[in-house]
Amino acid sequence: MKKSNLDEMQEQKLLQIEHNAFWLIFWLLSIAIVGQILIGGYLDHILGEVICLWIVSIYILIRCLKNGIWDRNLKPRVGTNLMYSSVAGLIVGITEYSQLTRLEKPNTLYSSLILGLSVFVLAFGVLSLCSYIYKKRLNTLEQE
Repeated sequence: MKKSNLDEMQEQKLLQIEHNAFWLIFWLLSIAIVGQILIGGYLDHILGEVICLWIVSIYILIRCLKNGIWDRNLKPRVGTNLMYSSVAGLIVGITEYSQLTRLEKPNTLYSSLILGLSVFVLAFGVLSLCSYIYKKRLNTLEQE
């Protein structure tokens, strides 16, 4: 590992800058993907962005769980998982509804509702599994 030219304060500032930059690009990329879908983009037009977002999301998830980190402010609780799963389901349902309405497809509301509920169930399951893994890993780390 190379020797750093930065002192401790500069290292902390750089870490904060990198942290903010990461979350800024993460959310901007997420918004860009949803925006492109809303204006009529198809998967082949946004595939690169989606792949990048998934890779970085999976990387962050694995590294955080491995190190026993959940969130600065939130606890891994059922209520929190329900709230974020609901948000995910609503975003996907509304996005799907707007796209199907634009394309004048039949059963728009029904299809959007099923997709939104499916995303809710999937997100809740994934968050619950991650909560379980986090708690197990945290116990392991605390016993070491």
